[in-house]
Formats: sequence, C-alpha cells, structure tokens
Amino acid sequence: VDTGRWEISPEGGLFPFWSRSGRELFFVAGTIGSARRLMTVQIEPGQGFSYGKPQPLFDVSPYYESVGRNIDISPDDKRFLVIKPVGRSRDRPSLVVISHWLDDVRAKLPAR
Repeated sequence: VDTGRWEISPEGGLFPFWSRSGRELFFVAGTIGSARRLMTVQIEPGQGFSYGKPQPLFDVSPYYESVGRNIDISPDDKRFLVIKPVGRSRDRPSLVVISHWLDDVRAKLPAR
C-alpha cells in the first residue's frame, strides 16, 4: 500500500480509523453543519488492496460539536465508544488521565 493511493469515498470523509482486525475502515461522512454518519468499508484480504462500497452504520451528528474524532471501536470489533457532549455550556466537564500512577504511589511510600 506504500506505492498507491485509493479513493475510498467520492464524497470524502473525516476522522478515519481502522477496525482492530484491519478488515474494516471507518470514517465519518458529512460536513460541518450537516448530518454526519459513521461509515464502514470492508477491506478484502489478498495480494493487492481491495475494498468494498462505503456503507452507513449510524448517525453520529449528536456527538460532533467540536473538531476531532470522538469515536473508537472496542478491541473485539463489536462495539463503539462514543463521547457525547454534555449540555451546551462552555464549562464542560474534564477528564484527567494519569499514566504510571503506581510509580507515583510507590515514590510516596516509606522505603522498606
């Protein structure tokens, strides 16, 4: 695939991502201010790059008030995680992710 380019959707698309299996490509169809749908394209395994026609899955318009991808697929390729905006306020809730938190806890414990 490094030597070619393929037009998957003649209407374009936003925020593409792959299924965990690599057999489906997902993207959001639609433009800002219009209805947006999550689309799927089946990818055919084989020597070359072969793909099917884009198919709509469901409406994701309520989840796209801001820029960026607000959706992902579960590791088993059976469910989607979608972040839905809360309310219309500018004071949106925040999410803090702490990586390596156990190292911080260990550093604060008394030495043994």
